[in-house]
Amino acid sequence: MATIIARMLQSTGLGANIGSIASRELGITSDTERPIIGTTVAGPKWMGTEELLTVTTAVPSAIPQLKRSVTTILVDTASAGGHVALDIQAGAQIIGYEAKVAVYGATGKYAKITYAAGAIEYAASGESVSFIWMGTAWVVGRKRSRDNALGSFLFHPAKKSTAWDFPAIALWDSDHDISAANYPLLFSGADDIRAIKVESWNLTTPGGAGAFVTDHSVTVAASVLTGAGAAWDNLLAQLADDTTIHGSYTNWRSINVAGVDFPIANVNTGGHTITVTGTPTSGAQTAIVYGARIAGSTTTARVFKAAGRSLMSPD
Repeated sequence: MATIIARMLQSTGLGANIGSIASRELGITSDTERPIIGTTVAGPKWMGTEELLTVTTAVPSAIPQLKRSVTTILVDTASAGGHVALDIQAGAQIIGYEAKVAVYGATGKYAKITYAAGAIEYAASGESVSFIWMGTAWVVGRKRSRDNALGSFLFHPAKKSTAWDFPAIALWDSDHDISAANYPLLFSGADDIRAIKVESWNLTTPGGAGAFVTDHSVTVAASVLTGAGAAWDNLLAQLADDTTIHGSYTNWRSINVAGVDFPIANVNTGGHTITVTGTPTSGAQTAIVYGARIAGSTTTARVFKAAGRSLMSPD
């Protein structure tokens, strides 16, 4: 009734006189999407509108523009039979409208929620995420709870296994090759584990000035990379120590040469060289060690056992 009254006033040209109507008249407003109730002292009191949507397929159609102050979207991963790719980019009608996505159903399954171009949030079964419409885009209003920041070390008194409610990687038992399918947050945006470069200190004189170096100038001949300088030699020393802890060059680190990752087959600190498996582009190149990369794969990463290592700050 309130919307009908408002539209009648607008159609007759009386919309400009709405303010002269008794302030307690239910639903009298020129905004047909947001009826008001009660006194207009200190501004109108908007009547909330709600809607409930249920998603039961793995790849549902994109959610249309949400014209409710609060829309709750229930994602049933059991009925969907797996992970669910949900797209809510179409937005809401009014600034401040809210969308809540709650996931339930199959243990270990999640909803991948695309809320803007290139912007994704994940919610596992039993979790929820809220989004607020800012007029042109959604922002995450309340993130799902996270016990630890991505990449942090967690020491637990029990040898807990990785599970949907404990998305951690056990560093005490073995090396792990992890995938984007199981650890999506570790492969996205600023937290992309594959984008982390190994740093080495460019310093020869103790107490002198120096800086961390990640990109190294090398000369490539066949499968051998030859470098020079303190930063390169310090990188080789770091790698030599690391392979001693690892025990061999098998299933170990890779080095990126001219944009391509190659498995490291040998580190020669005395000769200032790294030998790789494969044949990089010869001549002067730039070499970078990405600590978690696996040569030939863009959707997996390697995390190494913590035994024999000490925890330290990034520098």
